Amino acid sequence: MRLHCADWCEVEIRDDGKGFDTRDMRTLPGYGLKNMRERASALAGHLTVVSEPGHGTVVRVVFPNPIR
Repeated sequence: MRLHCADWCEVEIRDDGKGFDTRDMRTLPGYGLKNMRERASALAGHLTVVSEPGHGTVVRVVFPNPIR
């Protein structure tokens, strides 16, 4: 996990798990990624997910620093 804050805050989480095809994100079971995307949007930010089968996943959320 990595956290960086200046004018914007960025949180990045990486794993070396099995990964998945991001083209299938809308059809994956559960609400985890959907909820994270909605919460990032509520903070005026955005969520990105980079993954590939067999190569792990990177989830990154960026949002304005609420303290600035």
